[in-house]
Amino acid sequence: MTAKTVYDSELVHVKQLCSTLSAQTRQARKEKAEKEKTLEIARSISNESRLSTELSDLLIEQVKVYPGNHIEVSWRLLDFSV
Repeated sequence: MTAKTVYDSELVHVKQLCSTLSAQTRQARKEKAEKEKTLEIARSISNESRLSTELSDLLIEQVKVYPGNHIEVSWRLLDFSV
């Protein structure tokens, strides 16, 4: 093997590693932003004594009411349920 072949092979490996790390960093930033948003909402909820229109808009994506008073709530936040 020539030195150029070895270096080219290493360069491909480093570029792949860089790409993988960049993708992981983007994902970690996205998850951090989601957690910060959830924490901010939790802080605002803890200061409330009732469910205001603004708070319900912040928490609830949609409410479906079916016959027999069956209700389904779609929450805006992941892992949020009553």
